[in-house]
Amino acid sequence: MASSESEAQRHASEALEYEKLLKRVMTQSVREQRQSENASERESQIDLRGKKQIGCERVTENTDKRTEQVYDQVHPQGTTQSAFVKQQQRQEGEKTTEEKTEEDIVMEYIKKASLMEIYRREEVQGCATGTVE
Repeated sequence: MASSESEAQRHASEALEYEKLLKRVMTQSVREQRQSENASERESQIDLRGKKQIGCERVTENTDKRTEQVYDQVHPQGTTQSAFVKQQQRQEGEKTTEEKTEEDIVMEYIKKASLMEIYRREEVQGCATGTVE
């Protein structure tokens, strides 16, 4: 009876330790993913600079025709600053929700995988102790 209690406590402490490790790994993974996305974003911004300069030249030729200042010259017809900001805010909100959903899915998957691993370890240990007795 005492051995089963100590074994249960050991399993609980292992599960808690594994949960802490899991959270640490998930945080690290999300951080790395964001860094990777930021690097890709910087590269695309560098590529767009040349395109924006070409777009600027076109816009300056047609300034008399436009009443609002063009904010995004890459777009063929241009975008006003207010429209651009609104679009960016919508995308940021969606991205945050998407990231949270992805993180939740990954966390659930890892939890289930860890429970299966613990279960199989116990099963193997049970078989090993069962044959010794």
